[in-house]
Amino acid sequence: MRKLFVGCAAIATLVAAGCLPDPPDKYRSFFALPMGQDSDSLLTYPVEDQVDIYVWAMTERHPPRMHLADALAKNGLTLVMPVREKLSQAKDEPTQFALIYALESLACASHDLRRDKPLIAQIETVVQQMDAGYWKDRGGEALRRIQGELSCGLTEEEMRKQIGQLRARLDSHRK
Repeated sequence: MRKLFVGCAAIATLVAAGCLPDPPDKYRSFFALPMGQDSDSLLTYPVEDQVDIYVWAMTERHPPRMHLADALAKNGLTLVMPVREKLSQAKDEPTQFALIYALESLACASHDLRRDKPLIAQIETVVQQMDAGYWKDRGGEALRRIQGELSCGLTEEEMRKQIGQLRARLDSHRK
């Protein structure tokens, strides 16, 4: 299942590569890696840089590299503060969602964030301020997973659907 996802994502990346912005020079070597190697490589950077790379990969790459959220989650609770700081600075909904999605992945990796009331309140505020539609719906869904109200397991079909929806929203956001 994962090989199929990575294979399809790699082909889509090659097709779209000609019309994507170049990554920041600081991270160019990271984005030159094949998708199957990027998760391990991400963890070699300082946590703050990992978050920057992840956000760029989620908002500027086609397809969005959602799998990097799982790699970020390997940082455990040390991930929370840098993500919170970025979330407080984020102005656009794709970036806000990417950061909330990283926290969702952390919660789904068995890190209990439910008791972190300031974090929950921050996410609730961000989601409430989003315009009605895709980002608000997905942000609210991620919040419910962080709060333990929704299960974390997704089928392959559900994951493909989410990736397709995210790609479409990012495309419309860029226009």
